[in-house]
Amino acid sequence: MDEKVDQAKGEIKEQTGRVTGDESLEQEGKVDQAEGKAEESWDKAKDAAKDITR
Repeated sequence: MDEKVDQAKGEIKEQTGRVTGDESLEQEGKVDQAEGKAEESWDKAKDAAKDITR
C-alpha cells in the first residue's frame, strides 16, 4: 500500500513543480513515482515466487 502512497506523493510533487516552474520539485516527484513503481513490482515478484513455491 505504501507504494501507491509514494506514487501519489510523487505525482503531486511533479504537478506542483510543473505548475510553479520548480524543476527540482518536478524531478523529485518523478523519482518518488519511480520508487513506488519499483517497490510495487518487487512486491508482485515476491508474491509470484511464493505462489510458485507452494
